[in-house]
Amino acid sequence: MKHAILILTMIAFPFVRAAEGDALTQLSLGEIEIQALENSYSKKALNAEYDSVKNKIDSQNSLRYPKITLEGNYKYISEVPTLNFPGGAKTAFGDNTNYSIGPVMNWTLWDFGSIKNSIKGSESLLKSKEAEKSFSNRQILLNARLAYFRVQLRIEQQKMVTDSLKLAESQHRDIQNRLSAGLSNRIDLLSAHKEVLNLKIQSRQIQSDLSTDLRDLYALIGKNDSFDPKLQVKVDPLESSLYSLSKYGTTGLEQENLNQHPLIKMYTANAEASRLSAESFKANKLPKLALFAKSSIDYPNGPILENIHQNAIGLTLSMPLFESSKSSNEALEKQNLAIASENRREEARTNLVRDWQKANDQLQGLKEKVLIFKTSVDESAERAKLVYSSYRVGRSSFLEVQSANLHALEAKVQSTTNNVQILIQLAYLASIAEEQ
Repeated sequence: MKHAILILTMIAFPFVRAAEGDALTQLSLGEIEIQALENSYSKKALNAEYDSVKNKIDSQNSLRYPKITLEGNYKYISEVPTLNFPGGAKTAFGDNTNYSIGPVMNWTLWDFGSIKNSIKGSESLLKSKEAEKSFSNRQILLNARLAYFRVQLRIEQQKMVTDSLKLAESQHRDIQNRLSAGLSNRIDLLSAHKEVLNLKIQSRQIQSDLSTDLRDLYALIGKNDSFDPKLQVKVDPLESSLYSLSKYGTTGLEQENLNQHPLIKMYTANAEASRLSAESFKANKLPKLALFAKSSIDYPNGPILENIHQNAIGLTLSMPLFESSKSSNEALEKQNLAIASENRREEARTNLVRDWQKANDQLQGLKEKVLIFKTSVDESAERAKLVYSSYRVGRSSFLEVQSANLHALEAKVQSTTNNVQILIQLAYLASIAEEQ
């Protein structure tokens, strides 16, 4: 009796492991979303890029403050100037060996905003990276949800095929008994067995497809190495997933929400960063004023061959007179990049509005078909029962029974597929509208 119950359980729910002690693996949508975000390599890469831009800003900020370095030089000269005095006396102005060593402080006092604009440009680039991270999170969630919905669809298909297989096997046994009693024929028996075989083939193919979809899902959540092809899983009901995303099917895409989309913010920040960088390069063509101070040990002290401690302070003014338009072209390069980012922003805006409208149009059509499919499922199931009852009393052929069974299964598959398509469109809407 115990084994009979176990066999029936495996038929009714083929995803529970048959071996005693094996636990059922539960995959919930919420947990999948969390794990996908935690284990995404693209997210980790963007976090590293974000930190690198912060390091760049800190590096550029250091240019605002004095820079102290240790400078030293050494040289050997072959000829030392000498002064001849009357009477044949000579005095050398220095020595063949010369050196100087000591700390030097340099501080840029004025550069017409070159450093300032460079820092602001990097800060805008940091905002761009932050928006890119947010957009990446939305894409990670979208991919995880779509993979999860494919798994849900496969499991629902497997349940429906399993139910149809149970019915086909029951009818096959019934026809065997009827054949023994002389109430049926060999053709009907073979046709019934053919239907059983076809459903077994479908079931095996769905299992293969489910394994493929599970591999995709496990790779997205960072557990590809632990995937077992014989893994038995249980997922959330479709109604649960529909409820978690249903709010995105009732809201519109306001202009304010569109302006806050990560793609729009990213391209806006990129354009601003490029324009500020262009201003920084333009300033390189203007004079720069810097303060310097030095304290050093020098040798020799002119004609006196001894070390001296020398302090110096002063200002330097520098301005490029000829650089083959280097700064001008660098500024033009950044201005063109700003224009490119602005055009990409407007393209993204157009695409987002289009994608929202397309997904919403699809969603409305899918929702309207829900009741139609429900009616089709109920009536197809009822018709299949009536046709088989008619066959048993000799009023219908077994071919009509097979056709009715097939239509009943197709109606269930179409209804479930329609529900999963609703989930997919809601996931697309969420990827455009939700906040990350």
